[in-house]
Parts: sequence; C-alpha cells; structure tokens
Amino acid sequence: MIRLLPMLLLQMSVGVSLIGPAESIAGWYVAPAVVGVTQGMAGSLRGVLFPVLCRTMHLGAIRSLASTIMVILTANGPGITGILIEMSANFLTQSLILGLWCSMVVVSCWIIAARVRTDLATG
Repeated sequence: MIRLLPMLLLQMSVGVSLIGPAESIAGWYVAPAVVGVTQGMAGSLRGVLFPVLCRTMHLGAIRSLASTIMVILTANGPGITGILIEMSANFLTQSLILGLWCSMVVVSCWIIAARVRTDLATG
C-alpha cells in the first residue's frame, strides 16, 4: 500500500504534463481524465493508508497534519504559475514545469516510502 502513493503522484505528473502539449480535443479529454482518476484514487488511498500505517490512536492529529501539508503544497501551484507568468512562460512551459514539480514530489515519496517500509520492518 505504501508503494501506491508515489505511483499515484506519477499519474498526476503525467496528466499535468499532457495538458500543455495537447493539440487535439481528444488530448484535452485524456489529460484531465488522468488527473481526475488520480484525484479519485487519492481520496480512497488516504482513507485506507493512515489507519494502516498509524493505527487509530492518533489518527485525528495525523489527518489534520496531512490536510495542512496538502493545503500548503496545493498553494505552491498558483505561486509557481504566477512566477512563470511573470517570466513570460507560455502555457506549454508552465504545464511541463508543473509536471516536473509533481515528479520531484514523486521522488520524495519514493524516499519516504522506503524509509517507512524500513521502519515498519524493524518494528
């Protein structure tokens, strides 16, 4: 289950990266669909992941912290886009850079998932 989170964000990275280069109507349906599937899976994963990893004793505090982190990281998107607009970046460049941002988060999640698996294995 811990391995699912990076793969989920990898889907998001692909979906966001596809939005800019999409030149056909089909492309504009596929890219948001990939992002939408990612968001649907995220809700289910959050509902299962925290109780399995953290048990139920501190579940409320953990979900609260996770929501706070999500809000902070979500606020980075408009900030990054605003900086890119100020730098006169076109839409294609913006979507590719935001896809790269998601990819960097994927790498961070792989590192964290490896650490969690090690911690769970040792006890």
